[in-house]
Amino acid sequence: MQRIVFIGNCQASAVRDLFDRYAADPREHETAYLPSYEDLDAAGRAAIESADIVAEQILDMPPRADLEGVNRRGRRVLFPLVGCPFLFPHMNGTHPRNPTPWFLPGGPYGGDSGNAHMNRAL
Repeated sequence: MQRIVFIGNCQASAVRDLFDRYAADPREHETAYLPSYEDLDAAGRAAIESADIVAEQILDMPPRADLEGVNRRGRRVLFPLVGCPFLFPHMNGTHPRNPTPWFLPGGPYGGDSGNAHMNRAL
């Protein structure tokens, strides 16, 4: 059984879900998702240490999950954060009720991802 651990934000969770749904054979693959914006607990550390493949998302901020000192026996695969805010035509308008959790200081709907047109409609 091949063990694969996906580490990152919600996009890493979606990649894991897509892998499970379309590429994995449940008899041959076991997958896990670890959010990079949370502390790494003993179960997460054990999942990484026993993984055959560790798929890590490269983010634009340092992860809270401390991966230093974790014994990785598996192959490390890196994949990028995909945002493309430059494609959004009404960007540069922070949402008026933009939440700001500790792991996302600019909030999910900051200036680059906010919708100035919709903000005016509110």
